[in-house]
Amino acid sequence: MIATGYQDSDWYHFGEHLKPYLEEKNIELEELVTSGAVDNFQLLVDPNTKVNAAYTYGGALTENQAKQVYSLGSITYEPIWIFYNSKKVGKITRFKDISNLEVGVGPKKSGSFPLTQTLFKLNGIDIEKDQHFHSDQFETNLDKFNNGTLDVYILVSSINEPIVKKLLNTPNVELFNFTNAEAYQKKVPYFDAVKMPAGSVDIAKNIPSQHINLVATTMSLVVKKTMHPDLQLALLMSQKQVLERTEALFFGNRNEFPAYVDTRIPISPVAQKYITFGPPQLLHYLPFWTGLFLTRFWLVILTIGAALYPLSKLHLGSRKFQYEVHKYPGYRDLLEIDKAITLDNLSETKKLQYLKKLEELNTHVCGYEVPIGMEKEYFRYVKSLADTRLKILRLPKQNPPS
Repeated sequence: MIATGYQDSDWYHFGEHLKPYLEEKNIELEELVTSGAVDNFQLLVDPNTKVNAAYTYGGALTENQAKQVYSLGSITYEPIWIFYNSKKVGKITRFKDISNLEVGVGPKKSGSFPLTQTLFKLNGIDIEKDQHFHSDQFETNLDKFNNGTLDVYILVSSINEPIVKKLLNTPNVELFNFTNAEAYQKKVPYFDAVKMPAGSVDIAKNIPSQHINLVATTMSLVVKKTMHPDLQLALLMSQKQVLERTEALFFGNRNEFPAYVDTRIPISPVAQKYITFGPPQLLHYLPFWTGLFLTRFWLVILTIGAALYPLSKLHLGSRKFQYEVHKYPGYRDLLEIDKAITLDNLSETKKLQYLKKLEELNTHVCGYEVPIGMEKEYFRYVKSLADTRLKILRLPKQNPPS
């Protein structure tokens, strides 16, 4: 069960995209709609819930909270979007100008609120004490922004967020340009400077009309520390497949994610190995669980093989013994026949009886598999049968009694 975000959010869709890839590995995924990053963390560490994976921001968690979970790596860059109505408030270039307006920020259990709080704190503004800042559900603040009750609308998300896409294409809605974005990157370890090129949203309409510098964080996929390593690997590999979609690469480069960018959350040993060395080689050729089994137990399989090899030799010895047991009685019969044809004056009837007996001995020995290493013994015995047969056939013909 993975905690994502509110219905129809980009995080919710990330979870939806995971499902088919996990189903290929015979893993069922259930999504849980939540308020966002902080809510996701609380559900993940709560022993009374079944949540064992979640999306969150390291910057939305306290240092102590971040140590309670494992990160499978950062998934994508998610800017802090500051939209404002330029027709109503004019051009905004400073944070001080924003603090004098009515500003909508996300709910306190979302990642948007603590990240926005950190951003404004660097500019000397406390959004919890300042009455111009209003924390509410994203959809509620969007309605207030659209009807003019709010002048500024702030959220943290990827560019695939439906609200972001809508606002980027709304007339008179401008995006705040962080002219000193790299400075924030130097001050806060989980902040990154990214750029939205002019026309990158809509080339025909030239949206945005100029390059926009933004401050972003990275969204991380986190799991319980007790989650089975194989499930962690399956989740990480599936997330990698989801990220191969072109639209998820707006601010990142192909094959850049998953990566351990937000170091605030300790990385899972499974993810560390995957990011460094890639998936086990056998998973390129075999089904997921079969490949994992052989990868994990190849040493055990090799040990069993090494133990079975000498045992197979013992089995071979038993086969040799069995072959000898059935062969030597034939030698005794062959010896008796040879003595008889040498010392006795055989009648034609007796000759036929001995020839029939030789044929039976030959058929008898041919019915047993010849063990490896006993080939010479087999051919020596068969040759003895043939020589005895020839010896009988060369005996002078006996005339019947008168």
